Amino acid sequence: MTLSHRNYGIDAAAAVKVGIGEVDDRPQGFAIFFHNYSTFLASRGLYLEDIYVRPSARGRGLGKALLIYLAKIALERNCGRMEWSVLNWNKKAIQFYL
Repeated sequence: MTLSHRNYGIDAAAAVKVGIGEVDDRPQGFAIFFHNYSTFLASRGLYLEDIYVRPSARGRGLGKALLIYLAKIALERNCGRMEWSVLNWNKKAIQFYL
């Protein structure tokens, strides 16, 4: 399993980034993220906008690996917190995050 991230935008300081998860050298999942700002903490955070793993690659730990990868980025960048939200009808996603 390989994890990496790429910038999307004009330059390396692009606002939106995507983490790519590969299995057997083939992209099988992604996590779109960007930085936000917390006035309460007076520091930036990392916001997970979307995460997806192909159905054929699910159950192999790639989703968890992507979350851990983003958490490490947040720590390296001294983010005050990492946030995301889940729609209340998305039972599979809620179970994944528990």
